[in-house]
Amino acid sequence: MLIRPYMREDLPEVQRLHQLQGFDYELPNLEAPQMLVRAVLTDNDRVTHAMFLRKTCEAYWIFNPAETRRERLGRFMALSRELTTPALRAGLVDVHAFPPPHVLDPRMHKTFLRLGWEKQLWPCYSKLLVERAEETG
Repeated sequence: MLIRPYMREDLPEVQRLHQLQGFDYELPNLEAPQMLVRAVLTDNDRVTHAMFLRKTCEAYWIFNPAETRRERLGRFMALSRELTTPALRAGLVDVHAFPPPHVLDPRMHKTFLRLGWEKQLWPCYSKLLVERAEETG
């Protein structure tokens, strides 16, 4: 068993593995600049696993809960529009948000959907790569 960097020559085998898994989504562009980390695991010189880490971001929405729902929504929309250009400039292609249940009531859920956000069907797992205190320093 050997873990090594992904090479373009691995693409047919990665495509075959993706197809074998029966996913109902297209394999992303593994050469895209957003794919920051690429690796394969080989066994007897055959790729058996591959992992790709893509650049994405998490949105934190912090607001004054004393505002009306309409005020919050308008200001949320203004911030979203303003942050789109710098996010695209930074090479991001998507944003993820994990609003707590008390913020995302059924009406707000519908509003998010109307604004172009999608509720993901798959569960989300996260892994902390650095200690929280290191994030700011």
